[in-house]
Amino acid sequence: MRPDMAYGSILRDEADIALVLDNAPWEGVTASELGQGQFQLYSKERDAPQGPVLLPEDQIEVLTLQQRWQQIHGQPLLVKARLPSWSLIADICSRSSEVGFLPDFLAKQENLYPVAWQPTPSNYRILALHRNVSPPLQKRLDQLLRLWKHTFKA
Repeated sequence: MRPDMAYGSILRDEADIALVLDNAPWEGVTASELGQGQFQLYSKERDAPQGPVLLPEDQIEVLTLQQRWQQIHGQPLLVKARLPSWSLIADICSRSSEVGFLPDFLAKQENLYPVAWQPTPSNYRILALHRNVSPPLQKRLDQLLRLWKHTFKA
């Protein structure tokens, strides 16, 4: 989920737990770190040529990429399309020669490679957001969080 939507869902009691990729501090909820990773540009071609890229909708990581690109290249990053989903970008990149901005775990799932001509990747943390819960539920939640931590580190 987008972090802002996940945060709102937890605060409104519309969800018990949400997984987000984010670095922001959270107030009013517990944020348990499950893992870490990087956002960067990926392609199925190992030596993909520089060109327009597929980006998700504006998020802090996308804005950071665009700012770093401008600083390095002295011009705006060329955008082929903005898509509402990382999964959609990963799918398109795995079936074509497109270059897309993705979290590393999706790129690995689709056997994509980082492009050589990009700025420094952006780091993220994988967080589980949840409210304080009763001790019996917290015990079950702790088991789930341990399992997720193991999964994301693998």
